[in-house]
Amino acid sequence: MQIGNTLNGCIAASILIETPMNLYKIIAALILLSSAAEAQQIYGYDGTRKLFPAPALGVEGLVYSTKMPNGSYELRTVRIAGATLSTVNGVLTLTITPTIPPVPDPDPVTVPTTGVGPDGGALTVTAPVNLSGVSNRTYDHVKISNPNGPCIVAAGGSNIKITNSEIGPCKGHGIYLTGGSSYTISNNYVHDTWNNIAIEFASNVSVIRNILDKGSSGVYGQRVQGFRVERNEINNQLGPHPEGQAVQFNSVSGAGNTIKCNTIRNDVYWGTPPHVGIPVTGADVRNEDKINTFGSSGTPDSPILIAGNKILGGGSSPSGTGINVGDTFDGPGAYTDVFENIVVNPGQAGIALSGGTRMRFRNNKVFGAKAAYTNVGITAWKAYGDGHPCVDIEVTGNKVNWFNRDGAPTPNWGDGKCSFSLVSGNSYGSNQNATGGNDTTITAAIANETPGVCAVTTASLSWEPSVSANVAGYNVYRSLLPAGEETKITPAPVNAATLLDSGLKPGSYYYTATAVDTNGNESVRSNQAIAVIP
Repeated sequence: MQIGNTLNGCIAASILIETPMNLYKIIAALILLSSAAEAQQIYGYDGTRKLFPAPALGVEGLVYSTKMPNGSYELRTVRIAGATLSTVNGVLTLTITPTIPPVPDPDPVTVPTTGVGPDGGALTVTAPVNLSGVSNRTYDHVKISNPNGPCIVAAGGSNIKITNSEIGPCKGHGIYLTGGSSYTISNNYVHDTWNNIAIEFASNVSVIRNILDKGSSGVYGQRVQGFRVERNEINNQLGPHPEGQAVQFNSVSGAGNTIKCNTIRNDVYWGTPPHVGIPVTGADVRNEDKINTFGSSGTPDSPILIAGNKILGGGSSPSGTGINVGDTFDGPGAYTDVFENIVVNPGQAGIALSGGTRMRFRNNKVFGAKAAYTNVGITAWKAYGDGHPCVDIEVTGNKVNWFNRDGAPTPNWGDGKCSFSLVSGNSYGSNQNATGGNDTTITAAIANETPGVCAVTTASLSWEPSVSANVAGYNVYRSLLPAGEETKITPAPVNAATLLDSGLKPGSYYYTATAVDTNGNESVRSNQAIAVIP
């Protein structure tokens, strides 16, 4: 490959990156290796950086041209381990290297202790799992990592449960399920993977109460029906685009699809995608829409529910939002309810409607401080032109305090092409239901609130009274594991054979009771009962 003319000590180089059509998503960096003090990074990020023109999706080759000082360079991509470029006699030489060295996380998230399950139980180290057509299988309290590929793969099975385990690091997906039905993924810690959890062409899938950290995306579901993503903690989605979502529904359809009571956290300036291995700034970490329902639809009686989620932090992407519904190239979505979400500094927009039919936005709270990428709090527009509908839209009871990149209040915006069936009770400062002032009662402190739909709940307990004549009352004990350490929750024996245990967070709780006589003697424990708080 020939190098161009030398101009002012720089070399004009053309670099051809060949890639198959299904691997067109490229992030490339040219790093000058000759001097650490003078090192510079030149990025080409799937055509979105100004340095390179935007390529058409699916092209077989991308030509990136730029001027660089004479010296040796390193090129890396998402899909290819790495390559070294050097100039010798005016010719650019490409040498593939086998691996990308890991880059330390400069700001780690507080996560469960490795080797211990999220419930505190000990883990058993287990080899990567690859199942095909297997049913009725449970993986509980296991620790799985894989430097060469995904950690757990299940294809075409049913009744598969993955619980109380640590999954990661994995070179591929943490958990990948394709085909089949009745999958349960709960109480796991999944980290340092491509997608933390990826599910395709399956039905009746529950992803509940997991901690997900540092994946290209958190939960990805394509053509899934009966998909529940609830009460998870999802941290730091790294991208690159078009990855980068905490929860991505892609052509999810039918009844029973929910994204509910998840906490999604992203730190803008924290670091380094481990699967890329290129030192980058926060502006290059592409967490996109935190929740996106691309081409997905519920039903009239069972719309997709996006409710009670807390979205805290994000940014850097010029296109990323907190919640984006109706997003699609082909047919837009329909029947989606977005309500009681708390959105704080998520990116360029808080909540976005990109089109669709019968969409509802109710009682959400949105705050966005001025940043280089901020645009608008709530927006509704025909993102894909007049060929896609944007009809029967309701926007009610939302409260917004948002500032754009210039520091101006921009709580809402629309292109005037959507048809609204109801717009009422929104609080945008002094100007209701139109672009105007912010609601200054909404601040970043809303991050400390708990959406009503996600409020803690109560376990109602009862037991058969003792037949002994001298019973003075009963003690009740609670534990977090079937054989775990018990805590007495009755300060003094209670007289009735019932008890309400309130203030519980989602999870499983195990109870026993004892009888206490008038002399303070306590009976043996009763049989154990379990209460599950969803």
